[in-house]
Amino acid sequence: MKKEDRQCQIRHWSAGFTLLEIMIALSILAVGLVAVLELFAGSLRLTGKASHRTQAVIHAQNVMDGFFAPDFLEDGEDSGELPDGFFWRARVQEIFPDETEEEAAERENDALGGQASLLHIKEITVSIGWEGGESHRSFELRSMRVMYEDTDSLEEGRR
Repeated sequence: MKKEDRQCQIRHWSAGFTLLEIMIALSILAVGLVAVLELFAGSLRLTGKASHRTQAVIHAQNVMDGFFAPDFLEDGEDSGELPDGFFWRARVQEIFPDETEEEAAERENDALGGQASLLHIKEITVSIGWEGGESHRSFELRSMRVMYEDTDSLEEGRR
C-alpha cells in the first residue's frame, strides 16, 4: 500500500461519527430539552399566579374606592362576590391612636359611646380572596380615612 492511500483511508475513517458518539450527543440534547421545557412550564405557572394577584389588587382598589366616596362611614363589615371567582370582605372601624387601655374602657362604658369628637379616624381593611389551585389565596389592602362630622348632625342625633 502506498503512503498516499493510507492517508486517504485514515481521513475517510476519521471524517464520520460513531454510533456511540451520536447516542451520547442525543442524550445530552434530550437532557437539555427537558430542562428548557421545565423552565417554560414553570414560567407559565408563575405568570398565571401573577395575573391572579394583579387582578386581586385591582379589585381591592376598586372596592376601597367605594369606601372613600360617601361623606361618612359607619363601623361594620360587608362582603360580596366579584367576577372571575374573586370575593371580597371589608371592615370599617374607628380607631383612637392616642388612647390608653383605661381610656378605651371608659369610652366603651360611657352612655354616649365616648366623647363626642368631631374628628373621626376610620381604618378600612379590604380583603380579596380567590381559589388558586388546591389552596385559598388572599390579598389585603388597608387604608385610613379622616372624616370630619359637622355639629348639625350631632345635634340631630342627640334629639
